[in-house]
Amino acid sequence: MKNKLIHFSQLRPLICKTCLLLTLAAIAFSCKKDVQSSVTSTENVVSSNLSATAYDVTLSLPTGYVKDGSVDYTKYLQMAIDKYDNLNFPAFPILVNDIGLQLRSNSKLTFATGSKLILKPSKNQNYDVLSIRECNNVKIYSPVIVGDRNSHTGSGGEWGMGIGIYSSSNIQVSYAVISNTWGDGIYVGSSAKNIPSSAIIIDRVNITNSRRSAISITSAKGVTITNSYLAKSNGTIPQDGICVEPNSSKDEISGLVFTNIQSFQNKGHGIEFSLSKIYGGSDKKIDAVINSYVDKGSYSAVYVSCFHKKSSHGEKVSGLITFNNPKWYNFGQYVFDPYGLQEPALSLKVVNPSLYDSNNNLLDQAAILKILQREIYSKTNTTIVNN
Repeated sequence: MKNKLIHFSQLRPLICKTCLLLTLAAIAFSCKKDVQSSVTSTENVVSSNLSATAYDVTLSLPTGYVKDGSVDYTKYLQMAIDKYDNLNFPAFPILVNDIGLQLRSNSKLTFATGSKLILKPSKNQNYDVLSIRECNNVKIYSPVIVGDRNSHTGSGGEWGMGIGIYSSSNIQVSYAVISNTWGDGIYVGSSAKNIPSSAIIIDRVNITNSRRSAISITSAKGVTITNSYLAKSNGTIPQDGICVEPNSSKDEISGLVFTNIQSFQNKGHGIEFSLSKIYGGSDKKIDAVINSYVDKGSYSAVYVSCFHKKSSHGEKVSGLITFNNPKWYNFGQYVFDPYGLQEPALSLKVVNPSLYDSNNNLLDQAAILKILQREIYSKTNTTIVNN
């Protein structure tokens, strides 16, 4: 059967240990079985990645160390990271301060079941619990990070991150469980050198209750995010599951692939592309593919903006953003909001969208098209493909 192509210019009217599986069951996505079959428990991956040859971080802790996360051991952990490339973190919580842990190139960190990094209450606006800055070849397995949003002693800023990745390449973060960050759960961008991060893999992460967004991407060439649960971002805009938001014309956004993402009750958008700040320099090309994306109960499942009027000397932002087989549940008025996509050279395609009412009943094709088209700017190069 041939695809039915509808062009709107022609229309006129968590992974996380056992708790992730329980959370997924509670929210009752209709694709629950498929998601659970693709998500592996953290205990399984930890047991396979803990190495007898890796350095035991407890050997760097002071004599008589506590195991209840009540004493700040940041400097001891950093000494171990500075000396060893392959480290095993212990099966108990450890308190760290807002200096955070600065990782090195060619390193691997594995966190045992029961491990946890707890951020000591901070008043600062900007920090990372784990910082990957201008590094290459870093792997992080199964970190559990608890931020300080419930105990933060300051009131300003929004840049307290769980994991910060800046101008780095070949970075892998797997089976992370991140909660209660003052800013983003994971941030991917550039350092002061304005070099985009590249070859970033984020797999099977569970990020909840971020004050800003679960994941932000500001400058990157090649980011793969798979099998992840991003929920209940709230506190300060944009409050998204994933926010792709370049900060300046020096940034790059390309090679993004998101597969099997679940977004749940984010106060902002499930996935946002806010691209207008990339104007001001040379022409830019955006490419992003989002496969099998599910949203339930966020303010909107998708928001896209790129205002051509921000062009300063005729430069263009071109490329294609594609959503393949999305499923959007319990949506509000703006389930699909690309009205801000007003750059003619940038295209948006949605393939086989499924929308479900509050009783999880699939809407018919005519109803879906009516809903999706109502917020589309008349000159936008947006298409819907139904197989």
